[in-house]
Amino acid sequence: MPQTILRVLNQEVALAQTLLESLGIAKETIDILYLESLRDSAPTLCTDDFDLRIGELSGNKRQRLYQALDGFVSLLPQPPEMLPLSHSAPFGRIECASQDCTLCMSCVAVCPTRALHHSGDIPSLNFVEQDCVQCGLCVAACPEKALTAIPRMNWNASERRSAQVLHQEQPARCLRCHKAFAPQSMISMLQDKLRGHSHFSDQTAINRIAMCEDCRVIDIFESMAENPEQQLHY
Repeated sequence: MPQTILRVLNQEVALAQTLLESLGIAKETIDILYLESLRDSAPTLCTDDFDLRIGELSGNKRQRLYQALDGFVSLLPQPPEMLPLSHSAPFGRIECASQDCTLCMSCVAVCPTRALHHSGDIPSLNFVEQDCVQCGLCVAACPEKALTAIPRMNWNASERRSAQVLHQEQPARCLRCHKAFAPQSMISMLQDKLRGHSHFSDQTAINRIAMCEDCRVIDIFESMAENPEQQLHY
């Protein structure tokens, strides 16, 4: 077997054994059996009917895995403690440094599982831990370096499945139509950075940053209609 396949296989089995040990189950329940070993002696197989203990499994591979793990947890007198995992583990959470996040949603755009997402009218970054595969795309995409991946197994199923708010802000409302359209901190940051630029030398141009995309276009054309020479500036 190629060394690359062996390395990945050993990583997968090591992760499975770590999860089993945390549940109080012998890690040897899952192991790699090599043909060389089988020639000498037959392996001891576990014959427990897991379906009778944890119920019938359904869904995709990841959903079935969580159902099995949660089933084992339900058999314990109390759930295990939070289990830190290696950086290659596909389970864990994302932490956000709120003071640095601008809610640009770059992380949401690259998240392959929608573990990071936005919903509703309030600018917010939401996270579902059970859906996170710790791919690291969000961490790499964040321009403010505000995100950190924390590989772990959270045995609290309800907490793991529920959407958590990582960062939330009050929305900026359009100066013309008063529609919520962006995080207020982002609008303030853009106005501060562009103030003094040759294209934003007057207050009218600065105010347009605080307008939604529709009202911004309307305001530009109204300004040009009142003063046709304004077209020279666009």
